[in-house]
Amino acid sequence: MNRQIKLQLTSIFGRVALFAVILFQTSKGAAEESRWQHFKDNPGVFSFERATKMDPIAVKNSWLDSGEFLDESKASRLKLSLVEYLNVVRRRNEKIIFQELEKKIASASTINARSIYDKELTMSLDRESIRELNSTEEALARSSSTEYIKKTNTLNVGIGSLISSGARLKMDYLFEDDVNNLQSPALSGDEITTSLGFTVTQPLLKNFGSEVVNANIYIAEEEQEIAVQTYRQTLMEVIFTAVKAYIDQQLSQEKHQARKSSVQLAEGLLADNKRQFELGQKAEIEVLEAEAGLAQRRSSELVARNDVSVAENTMRQLLLLSVMQNRLGLEAGDAMIKVEPYKPDLKKSLKIAFEKQPEFLARKLKIIREGIRVDYAKNQMLPQLDLKAGFTLNGFGKTTTNSMNSGIFDQYNTWNIGAEFSIPLGGEKSESEYSAAKYREKQSLLDFHVIEVAIINNLDVSIRLVENSYKQWQQASLAVATRDKLLKKELDALRVGTSNSRQVLDREESLLNAKDVELDKNVAYQKALLGVYLAEGTLLEKFAIEKVKHVASLQTNGKVLSQAHSVAKPKVKVKPVNHDSVVTGGFSLNDLILESSKASIMVR
Repeated sequence: MNRQIKLQLTSIFGRVALFAVILFQTSKGAAEESRWQHFKDNPGVFSFERATKMDPIAVKNSWLDSGEFLDESKASRLKLSLVEYLNVVRRRNEKIIFQELEKKIASASTINARSIYDKELTMSLDRESIRELNSTEEALARSSSTEYIKKTNTLNVGIGSLISSGARLKMDYLFEDDVNNLQSPALSGDEITTSLGFTVTQPLLKNFGSEVVNANIYIAEEEQEIAVQTYRQTLMEVIFTAVKAYIDQQLSQEKHQARKSSVQLAEGLLADNKRQFELGQKAEIEVLEAEAGLAQRRSSELVARNDVSVAENTMRQLLLLSVMQNRLGLEAGDAMIKVEPYKPDLKKSLKIAFEKQPEFLARKLKIIREGIRVDYAKNQMLPQLDLKAGFTLNGFGKTTTNSMNSGIFDQYNTWNIGAEFSIPLGGEKSESEYSAAKYREKQSLLDFHVIEVAIINNLDVSIRLVENSYKQWQQASLAVATRDKLLKKELDALRVGTSNSRQVLDREESLLNAKDVELDKNVAYQKALLGVYLAEGTLLEKFAIEKVKHVASLQTNGKVLSQAHSVAKPKVKVKPVNHDSVVTGGFSLNDLILESSKASIMVR
């Protein structure tokens, strides 16, 4: 009867549970369908809601607070300063976000490598019950009893740790409570067996020493620093591209504004010519010339407007902002930077680059990393020779205290000491790994000198480009000033009747072209300066994105790995090319090759 009741209750509970699962899945599906329909009706809402929480644009513009996406008819424009634009780029650019994640991954890997010093605790608890018949032989050994009964409770606790010398220490505690039918009436009850043991295994050849034990930690720390420099390099490249895009937007806006002013001038000239033609003061050809000039300038204004759209699209792309999400227009709110004289100094720039350029610093760190791997691989070629020792206190009694006391004070103990030796027959694995590590070290040294020479060449070219761009801008500015004077004189001549509309429009077109050239040379000069900052590694400092100097030290004093361990890295020295031999305006390639061939790396 009880069995039937249990079966009925089980069936009822099963049906209720099944109904609850079906109801939950149905409601979840309806919610997902409603959410998907919401996204279909409001494309881009999800991205917009996230963007309004993370970008300063949301704070600055009321249209974001409204939560409405603008269509073509409601298109609005947003003016951003360069600082605001760069801040948004830093938050939204996918390359920067990706490298930030890489940096976090490298940091987590370093923490994981340091965990070799973590203590390890092991515990086991067992209860055993035995009841069996004794054979004739077993009966003779077990007080002529026909059966054997035993109940045992066992507790085993151990804690182990690795120390910087490579030794593994372990402490074990054993507690065993034994009750059996062989105990005499005088000793009936529990029999407590305890032991407290200490063991140590110390490598003497392979895996001996702190430099070998901490090799993976050193490598992880170097890779973390490399990830930081890679992040800085990516950030510089993105900021470099973003600033150029912002400058291009400034240029397109300036040209568009100039073309609009040109259209206004042509409209005014056409209106004036029509009025004078109606009064009989000018010929019809003057009106036709003004109409042709106006049409040409309106066409040029449309071309300039297209250039603004192209530059705006580049800015939008760096923000991961799609036109399918909103039709917000982006404008450069800052005026174009005025050209200021720049005094280039190749030696000074090289000194800065070799202290701050992230790619150069990363190559240095890779040399250190590969040197550590070579040392570790060299150690792994040695045979395994371990010194092993152990000491255990053995206790026995009716209580835990009595059992421990018997081991401590009655000197019941066990000890052992010995050595274990092993060596692979052949050793091809360790030798091949050592050879591969040495080849990778040579690769890293070669990469180091490649980037070294590249920085010298890039800085030399960038500085020359700055000098030439500045001279070209000076000449373009002089041309603008001259063309402006000619236009003013032509307008004065038009007023007194000694000129005509065609000549005025030609002068004005020449001035526009001269201004375009001046703007182009201004932008070329600003971009050339950006190239110098990028090659030096100071681009982030110039735009106040980075205030801390990143200088890679090739001799690291040490880093704290945990509260109980501090590890000093092996000292590594890299002898680079003698950069002081490079002179401004050029250098001797033969001298550079000679210096590069003398460069060496020493790992101690």
